[in-house]
Amino acid sequence: MKNLILSTLVAVGLIGSVSADTFGTGANQFTLDFTTIGNAGQQGVPYAYAIGTYDISVNQLNSASASGAVGLPNGYWNGDQPAANISWFQAAAFVNWLDT
Repeated sequence: MKNLILSTLVAVGLIGSVSADTFGTGANQFTLDFTTIGNAGQQGVPYAYAIGTYDISVNQLNSASASGAVGLPNGYWNGDQPAANISWFQAAAFVNWLDT
């Protein structure tokens, strides 16, 4: 299903560039890739925005927590597998921390 959605977005010209932003400091620094969505003035999304290209990994959550993000889980697992069992409030805390 993800591939079908991605193919559809590419076909209608809604996917733009891919960029990366760095978060955290020192040993807890990590990078998130973002893909620009939108093609203002054409069908689909009337404005451009960036969305995460990949799932958030357990290591990224652990690094954010160690860098001062409040309300995140304390690393149930380790590794680059996608984070699981995260509440809506924990996801919101992570996004709020990214935004600061």
